Amino acid sequence: MPFVGIHVLVASTALAAAQGDLDSTGAKVTAAVAAVTTIGLSVSAWRGLRTDQVVGQALEEGLGTGWRDRVHVPLRRHRPWARILLLSALMRRRDVRRIPDISYGEAGRRNPLDVYRRRDAPKSAPVLIYFHGGGYTSGGKNREARPLLYRLASQGWVCISANYRLRPQTTFPGHQIDAKKVIA
Repeated sequence: MPFVGIHVLVASTALAAAQGDLDSTGAKVTAAVAAVTTIGLSVSAWRGLRTDQVVGQALEEGLGTGWRDRVHVPLRRHRPWARILLLSALMRRRDVRRIPDISYGEAGRRNPLDVYRRRDAPKSAPVLIYFHGGGYTSGGKNREARPLLYRLASQGWVCISANYRLRPQTTFPGHQIDAKKVIA
């Protein structure tokens, strides 16, 4: 997602410059804020690209040095740069089926979940349950982690992404009750 933000900021600033809209003091301040934001997004993207090393080390510590030999789903060795840079928000994985809006509780639109799985539905797949962030006040099951869910599902995982009741509709222990219902 940092790449998408960088693209939007660069394109909108370039368009404003081409149209001569950067002459006022306010426009220059806005362009400076966009430049600082682009730097921040670049740092975030760089750190994100390094996470594979951290995850690899954690897997070696937890599963042993030969863990890759025991993985039955082939892991990608190279990043899909064209998709990352150009089409990250638009591309879906054709080998993954998303089953949306399965009701798991009595709270209506606050209690659906989505299931992501490979179309060939492998047996004995590991399961990831994802709860969106937002401090129990905002967020949604189909916004924050879709690229992760699609990628893991394409590698043989069954991924569940669930909405839960937010404040002020519920407070403690309502959120935890929703989480337990998803797990059940």
